[in-house]
Amino acid sequence: MKRLNDKGAINGLVLTESLTTLLLIGALGFGLWAFLGLQDYRNNTDKKIAAAVAVAKQTTASEKDNEFAKKEKSLLTSYISPAVYGSIGLNYPKIWNAAVSESIDNNITVNAFFQPRVISIPSLADNSGKDSVSFALRLQLLKASYSTTLSNYAPGTASGKIKVTPFKAALVPSVMGVRLDGEIFPGKQSSMVILPLRDKTIQVWTESAQYLTDFNDSILPSLTFLP
Repeated sequence: MKRLNDKGAINGLVLTESLTTLLLIGALGFGLWAFLGLQDYRNNTDKKIAAAVAVAKQTTASEKDNEFAKKEKSLLTSYISPAVYGSIGLNYPKIWNAAVSESIDNNITVNAFFQPRVISIPSLADNSGKDSVSFALRLQLLKASYSTTLSNYAPGTASGKIKVTPFKAALVPSVMGVRLDGEIFPGKQSSMVILPLRDKTIQVWTESAQYLTDFNDSILPSLTFLP
């Protein structure tokens, strides 16, 4: 009967102890990593929760601000001229400011400016005739006749800078006028409607494409007057 090799038995024992040591070191390393992670979690949980809550509050506040701004813009107010000027009326966003001049002794008997910001009546910025401000909405009642007023825009329509289409106010369908779109004023892309009012002329327009949606969806559908 053969005896076990003592040297082989010793080598096996050493290998076993080495593996055991490595496993123990690995377990200790994993345990230390887990412990440090737990300590970090415990030490920073409040900060992390506070940061998450702050982000959530900021997101909610931004959403509420946007919703509030949309609701405010959707609220409308109105302007109506005196009866002597044909009771011209229209709706415009409540957050806009208005500056209106009404004078029977002027060639422009009603001259109204509407703007989201503080209104400063413009002066000419240069000799080109281009105003220094582009208003969200303008309204004028001119003493000039309808045909005379239209003739002022003939050069622009002839050159193709201004597109002309028929227009009727939805609330006054008995009166036919025109709508102008394009470079009505030097350097500005505008939209305007022109309508006869007895021996006078109504002009309503926006001076910036930024306000075209308001012009089409809120202002023109509400436009009214007494022919």
